[in-house]
Amino acid sequence: MKTQNNYYEILGVAPTASQQEIKKAYRRLALQHHPDRNPHDKLSEDTFKEITEAYGVLSNPRKKSQYDKPSKASAWHKNDRGGNEFYWGKPSNELIKDIFRDILGYSIKQEAKKEKGEDLRYHLSVPFETAVLGGDVKIEVPYYQRCPTCRGRKMQPGTTFKQCSRCKGRGKVKPKRGKRSSDAICGKCKGEGKVIEKPCLSCKGKGRTKKTRFLTFTVPPGVKTGTRLKVLYKGNPSLSGGMPGDLYVVISVNAHSCLERDGNDIIYHLPISFPQASLGDQIEVPTVEGKTLMDIPPGTQSGEVLLLKQKGIPNPHGAKRGDQQVIVEVKIPSKLTAKQRQLLKQFAQIS
Repeated sequence: MKTQNNYYEILGVAPTASQQEIKKAYRRLALQHHPDRNPHDKLSEDTFKEITEAYGVLSNPRKKSQYDKPSKASAWHKNDRGGNEFYWGKPSNELIKDIFRDILGYSIKQEAKKEKGEDLRYHLSVPFETAVLGGDVKIEVPYYQRCPTCRGRKMQPGTTFKQCSRCKGRGKVKPKRGKRSSDAICGKCKGEGKVIEKPCLSCKGKGRTKKTRFLTFTVPPGVKTGTRLKVLYKGNPSLSGGMPGDLYVVISVNAHSCLERDGNDIIYHLPISFPQASLGDQIEVPTVEGKTLMDIPPGTQSGEVLLLKQKGIPNPHGAKRGDQQVIVEVKIPSKLTAKQRQLLKQFAQIS
């Protein structure tokens, strides 16, 4: 059990010390024992908890008065739930927050909001066949993680902020001579009144570093150019301990050498000769699943459309798959041999 004067001993001040002296003692000790200045030092961490607890009581006139009463001194160390009244991570009043802001250069909030990480956008080009049938694609995605050296604080460990030399800590600068306008935000410190004394060498003062990861991404059947697919939690990690962002993959479909898309159908232009159109034939036709044999009926006309059923685009909503339209183009030879010319004349006389 702590004695009445332990908090004074922890801060190294007398019971008659003024609030200014208490605050000055805390600032000095907090700067010396803060975990950021003493990473992986359990003793400094425990000492920092003690001085923060002591300051939380002695900086509050009401709590200090109750603490100074011998009958109540021992009651300060437990709350209603049996835990410490003051503890690391949640400063108990605005004065402690001000101290943290002075020492670290940023405020510590009672309940820091854990914001979601940034979403990422990735443009993926896929072959025509993959867009139609779907498939797994390995992608290399660049992303940013919190700098492991400075832990996202942008400065070298053990350093802090310094007053901005341009605005002298005001955060604003006066307009140039001759201009009548209100003070402008300082461009050097962005209105903060302070700048980093020594930027982190690992991240160049950005607070994060770029990395690359490989992901196996499944392209669903039937996608088309402009399709945006969402991959949960594969964006940038959160710098505040929240959930990672999401990855949005934007699809771009590469053109095929001879096939093209029309809605859920695939179009193919099939060149055939005059004899094939007249007599009929069986011809190999390319599809997204490989070549297949197709019957050309005798007497097929140029421009006629033949169908390969369910060889088109799968419907993502489970409806019937599209077809492949085979548009026949009868090619008339531009040059004929003497024998071909004679046979065509005979054909013309007969018909």
